[in-house]
Amino acid sequence: MAKLEIPTDFSKADLSNPYFTHHSDHPGLVLISKSLNGDNYSAWKRAMILALNSKNKLGFVNGSIKAPSEEIDPEGYATWSRCNDMVHSWIVNTLNPEIADSVIYYSTAHEVWEDLCLWDELASYNAASHGAQQDQQKLMQFLMGLNESYSAIHGQILLMNPLPSVRQAYSSVSQEEKQRLLTSTNAAAESAASAAMAVRSNDKSSATWKDGIDRSNTGRMEPTDHPSSSQISG
Repeated sequence: MAKLEIPTDFSKADLSNPYFTHHSDHPGLVLISKSLNGDNYSAWKRAMILALNSKNKLGFVNGSIKAPSEEIDPEGYATWSRCNDMVHSWIVNTLNPEIADSVIYYSTAHEVWEDLCLWDELASYNAASHGAQQDQQKLMQFLMGLNESYSAIHGQILLMNPLPSVRQAYSSVSQEEKQRLLTSTNAAAESAASAAMAVRSNDKSSATWKDGIDRSNTGRMEPTDHPSSSQISG
């Protein structure tokens, strides 16, 4: 951010000057009741921004208020340093002991603020990891509830990398079930067709050999070697 030219002469200072400190401001002041514990960074950050802005000290943490040169403007640097240390202390006062120990040796409030921003990334990672863990637990519960006949698809799902969601696993099992139903229906139809053909074949065979006689030639006149009646009478 661009450097702000802010007067450090308190003879004309007012409440709008970020270097102005109220008589009640001191290093031990706790600006907010919510301490940063590593899991609540977003809420903590929002509360701190509101508190620091109300004190007109937000520029010390976002880097917009730069330190004057100690050699060129020693008095201005001293004023800046006093306010910077005050804000630094206010931030540390809202951290749990472990986190406070990790940032206490930074020189500026801006450095502390930037370091604490890493907790935002960590919180996002933890939230994603927690969500993934919950999804995995739901998937395992779903797979454990499957019938033993689905052991093959059960194993295939567990071999997937990454593991599918419960919705995806359900879709795979549903497709397997539909395929089984289709296969079963086709098998039943083929079995019924085979049975029908067998019945027709048996009926035809029975009609041909009725009463032990082959009636397949019924209705056809076959030549015979028996003598005619005229031959007998003659």
